[in-house]
Amino acid sequence: KKHCYILNYSDDCVAFILNDLPRVQTAPIHIPWLDDISKQTRLIEEKKVVILSYKKIEFPGYEVIFAKKWPEEIPWLGGGVLFISAPTQHVKQESTQRNR
Repeated sequence: KKHCYILNYSDDCVAFILNDLPRVQTAPIHIPWLDDISKQTRLIEEKKVVILSYKKIEFPGYEVIFAKKWPEEIPWLGGGVLFISAPTQHVKQESTQRNR
């Protein structure tokens, strides 16, 4: 089974913490001494990350696979939207396997 790294560009740490994907980023905001931007850039270009964000981010070779408003029970997010983007190649592989 193939795994991707996860990048959390949303405003919520919980979505980032509650998964078993390898982490290339440890905080939802950039902290220079904590996160390696060059590694993030390289992995995005290599199509090896799943991206969580509070707005639609368009990278070549990625597509939004989930977009849903945050529940009202999470007031610190202000009713925003969670977008999850994945490499198109993985989305198509998964879709093909499900249709068999």
